[in-house]
Amino acid sequence: MSAASVMHSTAQQLGFGLGIAFGAVALRTAALFRGNHGLATITDFRVAFILTAILALAPLPAYWRLVPTDGAEVSGRGGVKESKALTQVVLERSDLVGEQKSG
Repeated sequence: MSAASVMHSTAQQLGFGLGIAFGAVALRTAALFRGNHGLATITDFRVAFILTAILALAPLPAYWRLVPTDGAEVSGRGGVKESKALTQVVLERSDLVGEQKSG
């Protein structure tokens, strides 16, 4: 557990650092595009925040594909059979939707 805790803390700190670095680059880029080579304006900060929000929300569509029972086995709230059955239903429905769109 201690090794996992150290790894999680390291990954968290790395994420914070990368977020700050991306925000600084976005702010500098916004200022350069507006022609402000020395000082950043409020508009530049708004652009930087919007770009950072887009980057943070980019992985969200991947989570929409999850069914409610995904992760139930790990959390101890459900069995493998229930999760597999619901996943199979979702896959069958997605195949039917794909067939309807193409046919």
